[in-house]
Amino acid sequence: MKAMDKIRQYIQGKITAQDTLKKLEKEYDIGISAYEIEEELGIVRNNASTLLNQLFKDGELVKIGGRPVYFFPVEIIEKINQRNDFRHSFTQKEIRDYLLNKEEIDPFKELVGYNYSLKNQIGQAKAAIMYPTNGLHMLILGDTGVGKTTFANKMYEYAKQKKNLDEDKYPFISFNCSDYYNNPQLLVSQLFGHAKGAYTGADTDKMGLVEKANGGILFLDEIHRLPPDGQEMLFYLIDNGSFKRLGETDKQRKSNVLIIAATTEDPNDNLLHTFIRRIPVIITLPSLKEKSISERVEIIENLFGREALRLQKPLKIEPEVLKALAIYNCKGNIGQLYSDIKLVCAKAFLGYLQNKEELKVDFSMLSNDIKNSIFDISKLDLNTQEYLNIFDSTIVIEPLDKEKHSVELIQENIYNILSEKLEELQSYGLSQEEVDIRINKYVQLFFKKVIKRFSPEKFNIRELYKVIDKRVVDVTVELIDLASENLNKSFSNKLLFGLAFHIQSVLERLKNKNYIVNSTFKETMKLYPKQWDVAKLMIERLNKEFDINIPRDEVGFVAVLLHNAQKEKKEDSKIGILIISHGENTATSMANVCNRLLNSNYVKGLDIPLDSKVSDLYSKALTMVKGINRGKGVLILADMGSVVNFGERITKETGIITRTIDRVSTPLVLEALRKVIYRNDDINTIYESLTQNKKITLSKRKKALISVCVTGQGTSIIAKNMLEDILQKSNVQNIEIIPLDYTVADVNSDEYIQTTKEYDVIACVGSFKPNIDVPFFHITEVLSEQMRASFIGYIETQLDFSIKNEDYTKDKSIYEEAKEILEKNLLFINVAMAIVYIEKFITTLSEKLNLEDKDTIFGLAVHMGCLLERVLQNNKVVFEGLKEYRQQHIKEFNLVKKEISHMEKIYHIEISDEEIAYILKIILIQK
Repeated sequence: MKAMDKIRQYIQGKITAQDTLKKLEKEYDIGISAYEIEEELGIVRNNASTLLNQLFKDGELVKIGGRPVYFFPVEIIEKINQRNDFRHSFTQKEIRDYLLNKEEIDPFKELVGYNYSLKNQIGQAKAAIMYPTNGLHMLILGDTGVGKTTFANKMYEYAKQKKNLDEDKYPFISFNCSDYYNNPQLLVSQLFGHAKGAYTGADTDKMGLVEKANGGILFLDEIHRLPPDGQEMLFYLIDNGSFKRLGETDKQRKSNVLIIAATTEDPNDNLLHTFIRRIPVIITLPSLKEKSISERVEIIENLFGREALRLQKPLKIEPEVLKALAIYNCKGNIGQLYSDIKLVCAKAFLGYLQNKEELKVDFSMLSNDIKNSIFDISKLDLNTQEYLNIFDSTIVIEPLDKEKHSVELIQENIYNILSEKLEELQSYGLSQEEVDIRINKYVQLFFKKVIKRFSPEKFNIRELYKVIDKRVVDVTVELIDLASENLNKSFSNKLLFGLAFHIQSVLERLKNKNYIVNSTFKETMKLYPKQWDVAKLMIERLNKEFDINIPRDEVGFVAVLLHNAQKEKKEDSKIGILIISHGENTATSMANVCNRLLNSNYVKGLDIPLDSKVSDLYSKALTMVKGINRGKGVLILADMGSVVNFGERITKETGIITRTIDRVSTPLVLEALRKVIYRNDDINTIYESLTQNKKITLSKRKKALISVCVTGQGTSIIAKNMLEDILQKSNVQNIEIIPLDYTVADVNSDEYIQTTKEYDVIACVGSFKPNIDVPFFHITEVLSEQMRASFIGYIETQLDFSIKNEDYTKDKSIYEEAKEILEKNLLFINVAMAIVYIEKFITTLSEKLNLEDKDTIFGLAVHMGCLLERVLQNNKVVFEGLKEYRQQHIKEFNLVKKEISHMEKIYHIEISDEEIAYILKIILIQK
């Protein structure tokens, strides 16, 4: 009889349903181990383990983790529980609870997309929240309304359940940093507390949220609103577990708190890099449009179910309502979608109150932008169309389970308010028509307030306060309000920065009696008469505020500023760029780098697994080309092989113009993107210019940045001084900064052309982009510490690397190199801390085992980092012939086992003999 059949026969005779239930009641471990097979059947343990794992892979056994690992037959599980929805890996507690029908309900299962769009994110969250001993700090990324707060709450429920703790011992404190955004001092005080007298109004000592969350979780929403000094205090807390209240100088306080932060912004642009490095786990939640159509429909049905619960009545939904809500461009994601659904339900309820008919949501109740989306169904892919065609009759939505959504019922209930309002209006003796008009206005006002929060304009005025007098900034805000009212136009915050700098320069010139003449003011009056009139009002307001007399010439400059800020530039159709490259993340990483450096989204990447089929790959490339084509064609940058010929085939099949360049590199992509963004050339012209000299060389002319403003003497001079300071602090050298008047650059004057002949102009900085073939960075991007990284990154790519700071060329130690490798590849361990323990461990072994080879030490350091990650995730390794190997090297084996015990204590883990054998094998290779 074969060994596999022997094991099967033994398990069938050994494990019965009746015997298993008896063991479960007594809380005995159940299952068969490789050790038992060795003892009972005489099959060597390694072979027994291999055969049991094969039965596990074949679906005959489930695996029960622990030491040792047990295996249990699937057919017995089905007999006991009469279910087949079980997992294939358990702990002893989990399989006991499952078989006795005591299995815990996973809080994450309540989220739509649990096993699909959110599967990876939930896996990350579970691993991070249960990481010993107190979990890993996390950052949740996602657009407004994707459900970051809900996701954080589910993490807390899951951890509370697994740790078997209540709210008193394991608190969850939630705080939105944007609530105190305009008062940074009060924001920091809310988090860390303050001492009496710390600032005006601090009359008593106050405990902060960090202390209240001790032993549990502190959830910080809109973390990008936390000022830099607050972020520094937070990462000090993360590193040391200690903090000081605002106003305290000596006393160090302790708090063991897990930080879960959330933001709608790019963390690299809005958070300190030193803070980001302290956050080992980053979870990105998908937007509504990234979810499948079936998930979107499920979300909509759930949201209608919540409203049905509030109303305590079923809702009837027309099929076109569900379809329109499922496919319209809902920029505020689930949050806005819920507001839209609440609004139509309120209208349906109003109809019910007035007509006493059934609660029905019909298509006419939707807003125009949602209604119009129904006409786009024919443009959707066939699978989506077929799915939506299922809904061809009225859908009845029953109230959801009351217990699950009791929190929703506590919130303000619009339906109760409407009932009261309707009764009140009717009591006044108004006609039905008057009641309808007033009640509808009330509904619109109510939801206007709700929906308003989904389109906040984001900017950081604190950065402006650092370089411009606060009084000037505040007056500028008032002036922009004045302009908005008179021109009936909402301005972006770019005007705030540009106008504030201009006013600052005007005040400086008047103070120094340095007047300038605007000889074109008459032409400006004719060209922009409305802006001229508003600019006059703004200048009058400035004269009154600062008790000065600003010359009439300045009116023209302000009018030009207003005109430029008013121009609504629609996004031009641009040539698409697709990188196709072999290797994991090669193409997508290159695309991300180039997009970020030039602040675009035109470059897309397609990564090619080495074992992929050409037919599958072509299908993906075809889909991507169709997706990124904006009418001007697609430039394909490929590395090698058959993919180089994809473009010609795609053009024949679709008619989309493509041009392909092989041997792609990052400099080549950057050059292509620069030409696409800053020129209006067609695809053939750009293709020819790139293929004439594919090797991007560095110009021998000196590199230069130009700073521009409408006066040539205001913002550009300030920007020049600021740029010099920033570049100096960033160790960027050998670059000239040239201030120019906006119009000098915008019309490509002789002065600008001469500048481009003398210098290699690599970028332009200012308040408005002139019409020049140079990458442009708005002054806000350079001004903000969080947004500056892209600017510096781009500048560095354009410079000769030999002139960079010496730190880049210094030799790194073995452990620094190992740390860099591990930080790129490990998710769960704090590499910076782990490398310290690893170095101590290897240093001790080096002395006792004469370990000298640098390559061996480097390899061992990397191996040890992976080992810690593996053991902490309970992933096992098998070492063939362990017994013989251990006996052969017993002295060295015991030494490694002894020294690694220190690391076991630090991480509260047990490192197996198999892992120790592999460590020893790496060490002994050099001998």
